[in-house]
Parts: sequence; structure tokens; C-alpha cells
Amino acid sequence: MSLKKVEQVKGDKLFRLADLIIYGVIAALAAALFFALFLTRDGGDLRGIRIYVRDKIVFEYDFEENSYEIKDGCAEITEKSGDVLILKITAENGYNIVRIDGSARSVSVTEADCRSRDCVHTPPIADNGSIIYCSPHFLLIEPFNRTEDGTVIM
Repeated sequence: MSLKKVEQVKGDKLFRLADLIIYGVIAALAAALFFALFLTRDGGDLRGIRIYVRDKIVFEYDFEENSYEIKDGCAEITEKSGDVLILKITAENGYNIVRIDGSARSVSVTEADCRSRDCVHTPPIADNGSIIYCSPHFLLIEPFNRTEDGTVIM
């Protein structure tokens, strides 16, 4: 680059009007996406949950009726004390321990034998806008009235 060109760049304004317009559009788009993702999610009371293994329902729990139904033999209750129910979900390649707290209306995975253990570190489900997914075991825990956004989890 020539010395004349360097002097010309030094003399230019830091931001031109077109630059400011582009930055403004990007900031508005980022704000719109933030509001769309975080303010439109269903944060209503958790009515119940379903647990799937490989897209097959294995367990349901209804918080309003304080009742549950085992749909498949891979789900077994290991402990029940008060409003807390501990389940062991056994998949073909491992297991997950699920804790359901009826009084707090929350569900969490407390233990898993997979390598990543992402489901254990996922925050508990306490409203209709959350799910827990364990990809090595193909385990999905979702609320009853969760609306599908079009993506398919396999």
C-alpha cells in the first residue's frame, strides 16, 4: 500500500453513514431474535411429562392428578418417598436415573452412564418450554403440552 493511500485512510471518518445503518440493522435483528427465542416460550405451569426412548413412550407422569403410568418395561420405579419419585430408565446401551418432584413440579436427570452426561447437567424441567435429551441413550423428556417447532429429534 502506498504512503498516499495510508494518509487517505487516516483522514477518513471512523464510521460512514452506510456503516452505521448496517450496524443498526444487525443490532435490531439480534434484539428481535432474542425476544422471539426467550420471550415467546411457553413458561406456563408444568402439567405433566412424557419420557421417550427411541420415539416410544415409556413413562408418563401427571402432576395435576399426582399419578403415573409405566408404558414400557424399560422404566422402573426405584424409590418413592412423599412427592419424590426416582425412576431408572434402561435403554439398550445404558441407563438414566430420573427424579420427579411432584410438589415442586420439576423433573431432572440425576445420573447417567454415558460418557458426555449432558442430560445430567441440563437444568430441570419446571415449565412447558424445556426438554431434557440424552443423545447416547435416545432419551427425551418433554412436557405434555410442549408445542413442536418442526425439528425432529432422533
